Amino acid sequence: MKEKLYSVIPVLVVIALLYLLSRSVDPNVIKEWIERAGILGPFLIILLGVVTTVIAPLSGTPLMFVGFVLYGPQIVFLLTISGIISAAVNFYISRRWGRPLIKRFVGEKNMRTVDKFTVEHGIVSLFFLRVFLGSLNDFISYAMGLTNMKFKTYFVVSLVAAIPGVLIWYTIALNSQTPLIFITFTAIFVGSFSLIFLVGKFAQQFIKQRKTVA
Repeated sequence: MKEKLYSVIPVLVVIALLYLLSRSVDPNVIKEWIERAGILGPFLIILLGVVTTVIAPLSGTPLMFVGFVLYGPQIVFLLTISGIISAAVNFYISRRWGRPLIKRFVGEKNMRTVDKFTVEHGIVSLFFLRVFLGSLNDFISYAMGLTNMKFKTYFVVSLVAAIPGVLIWYTIALNSQTPLIFITFTAIFVGSFSLIFLVGKFAQQFIKQRKTVA
């Protein structure tokens, strides 16, 4: 057990350093890069969005700030494109390399439990998360990659569910006068529905346990 714990520590340290590094990035530096790119600026936004989403601990807040300054509400569509690309990349990374690694820690029996949960609740949960969290939710992509869900099912659900989420996010952007307001309302929106989702899951488990006892 201690050996497994020690093997995870270096990974956690690297993740923490990446997160701290991303938080220290000056938005003005990013703004300069994108402005210098000229007509390729939107493509650079998408590329940077993919990087900050694939490397989960990296913060995408500076990119949202700069993107709103340069492109206004249209930044929503650019980040959505990067989110869709990232969803596919994250799933592939997790499916290709993640499952064998995770199985070493949790064991075959627990992995079957994860797969069973996904069959029963995965698609509904995935749809809900994509609608209300959109491209901001990167961890669900890695989690789904660890299950037996087919990529086609995962991608189609993610793509369809992203549509109402994007419309809501774009409405927020249209009603935001400054980047700070845009980021703040986005955070409130994501946080609120994350809380609702978690409370709903806990309530569902509680009711199920009560029925089992009864």
